[in-house]
Amino acid sequence: SKTFPSYALTGPRAYQRLWRWTFESDPPSSWYTSIINMGIFGFLYIFICLALGLFLAILLDQKIRGEGMLRPIYLY
Repeated sequence: SKTFPSYALTGPRAYQRLWRWTFESDPPSSWYTSIINMGIFGFLYIFICLALGLFLAILLDQKIRGEGMLRPIYLY
């Protein structure tokens, strides 16, 4: 019926076909390029967030002028 269509479960065959198509094409497909870009973006995002968080934690740990105002603004 059109209201409740039946779908066939293909299992891992779709993924096998996707990866085979990705690496056998010359030049590599846009799927492979997007995976590489996502890995680079993820690594840089995590590294920058950790560095920024460490910098702010060190900054808040020191005794600076205006600390009583800065700490609630940061933590809020």
